[in-house]
Amino acid sequence: MIRQLLAPYWHKFYDRMMASRRKNFYKTLIKPGDLCFDVGANIGNRTAIFLGLKARVVAIEPQPSCVEALKKRFGNQIELVAKGLGATEGELPIHISTNSTLSSFSEEWIDAVQDRFADYSWNETIMVPVTTLDDLIASYGVPTFCKIDVEGFELQVLRGLTQPIPMLSLEYAVPEAKSNLVAVIDLLNSLAADVRFNYSPGESMQLALPEFISYAEFTNLINSPKFEQTLFGDVYVKSRL
Repeated sequence: MIRQLLAPYWHKFYDRMMASRRKNFYKTLIKPGDLCFDVGANIGNRTAIFLGLKARVVAIEPQPSCVEALKKRFGNQIELVAKGLGATEGELPIHISTNSTLSSFSEEWIDAVQDRFADYSWNETIMVPVTTLDDLIASYGVPTFCKIDVEGFELQVLRGLTQPIPMLSLEYAVPEAKSNLVAVIDLLNSLAADVRFNYSPGESMQLALPEFISYAEFTNLINSPKFEQTLFGDVYVKSRL
């Protein structure tokens, strides 16, 4: 009974704690006035942090329910692009999950992670418009930071990019989607002459390595048992323009 009564207070405390941790982390990457792309914005947890750091934010989100939540939450404080991202402009089916953070364009990713997320289902598929990172850059400029959280569709998103971005992050899940991560790292390494990598395991909101490392070093790292034991997190990629 006591746990049930305290649960709402614990969740509020946890949410505030995570928001503070995220802000402290991102302020090491983002300065006031920087342009940020929030790709897969969902309901805007990262968007809110970026705005709090006085960045200019372009939020990209294809799920209609999340788009409405973003409109209500942020209004004209952000540029809202109600589309997905992919390799080319057009339309694609997105598989909607009972947990909106798990909705995905990638059937392969859903098949791979179903056991991990057995409490949720993907019971609706809708067609949504899709644009590319190159098109967004043509419209808004090159972002200082680009957060990509697209549940296994990262490779297709990055195939729509033909130029380096100073700093970007991508969510990863291992071991289920390790091959996708390897392909993403390979592609990013081809976009710039000097690309460096780091990662933040889980929701730690801190970089695991004291400095960014080379493509070869990071490729070795992600093939190690130590990295696989992290299960999920974000890879951070720094490119010299």
